[in-house]
Amino acid sequence: MRTHPALNMIYVWVWAFAAFFLLPFKLENRSLSVYGFLVFLLFIAVFCVAGLIKTKPLQQMPRARNIEYDFIWIDRILIVAAILAIVSLALDLRGKDVADLAAAYIERSDRADALLHGDVSNSSIYFKIGFMFYPAANIYVAREVIFERNIRIIRLAFFGALPIVLATLTLGGRSPLFYALLVGLLSYRLRREIFPKILGASNEKQRIIIGISFILSAVSMAIYFINVFFIRSQTDGDDSALFDVARNYWGISFNGYGSDFFFQIFGLKATYTIFVFTWYLVQGIVMSNILFTQYNGGLQYGIYGTDLATAIARRINGEFVAERFDSLLKLNTYGFLPSAFGSLYVDFAFYGLIFCAFWGWWAASVYKHYKCGFDHRWMMVAPFVNLGIFFSLINTPLGLTNGLVTHFWLFVGFKAIRKRQLVRSD
Repeated sequence: MRTHPALNMIYVWVWAFAAFFLLPFKLENRSLSVYGFLVFLLFIAVFCVAGLIKTKPLQQMPRARNIEYDFIWIDRILIVAAILAIVSLALDLRGKDVADLAAAYIERSDRADALLHGDVSNSSIYFKIGFMFYPAANIYVAREVIFERNIRIIRLAFFGALPIVLATLTLGGRSPLFYALLVGLLSYRLRREIFPKILGASNEKQRIIIGISFILSAVSMAIYFINVFFIRSQTDGDDSALFDVARNYWGISFNGYGSDFFFQIFGLKATYTIFVFTWYLVQGIVMSNILFTQYNGGLQYGIYGTDLATAIARRINGEFVAERFDSLLKLNTYGFLPSAFGSLYVDFAFYGLIFCAFWGWWAASVYKHYKCGFDHRWMMVAPFVNLGIFFSLINTPLGLTNGLVTHFWLFVGFKAIRKRQLVRSD
């Protein structure tokens, strides 16, 4: 966390707005309002002000050398959680063709339709167990990569990567895999730049192995993402209909000023790939503006923005969930990514500013602990704070890819690390 969270938040959204307005995006049957932009800026300002009230930008202090850390309990807890996730998700995947992306897309669409009709989820008990335990793997990735002198590749792959891969296949989406890879990358950066001497650098052979592993993971993930995008589009037509789906159903096209350059240089499919990857990250600009301006469906109290709250509410009152989500469907915002601020607004209206202020304050608190350098446990929290800010493009930290459960395991893991001050004898 070299940069204050307030500045990070500003950087993220400046780049997002630049991408949206400089690339040839063109709204189709959608419109943006000045009022929506002003409300958006209000949420950003509240986050930033709350963070700056907590602490101003700080210089990095020297890391404490007289504290010893015990990782026995965090490893035991996270490994047990990972094993439970692996077993339960593997059982849930029995009989399913995990390579059939079209079938996964249809199943995911059926789940979304069930929400709109207030139907109780028909997911298995194995899925429910895996849903609660697989996020612990993200914490294991951060713990192993940051704090282990010699990264144990096999353990990292089994207890860190495997639960995430199984969850991605079960959910039929992309977010868990993308999120976990970024946790690993940020954690490795902390390992190299924050603890090069205290924790010891990996030997050359291990660095090469880790580098190759990250590259292969990134390439595999990119291929998977692209295939998911194309499968979903081709469900509604052949290659020539790729952009028709976006224009007719998403309300966005890539036919703005300068689009000819992309089609001539990159061709149809490559341009579509650029379009959907960028749209995935910047659609919150459009959706939040519409929600700020037009949403009148009533408070959703976390149901919209948090997966676990949605699941619980469906059990208690499925019709309530269906009614609220129907309001989003009428605005053609259901199923799209609303940004953290659009999510907070739908769930709590302007009371969401309170949650936004607390988020900014908490992020700055982690930043302050990080900069003070006394307690190394905060290094494990830092990647999740930074990712929460980056993925404000999509949702809140608690709403992104089962984020509430992820942060529960983060809290448990943080508390499970024991520390004691070493007594120096002169």
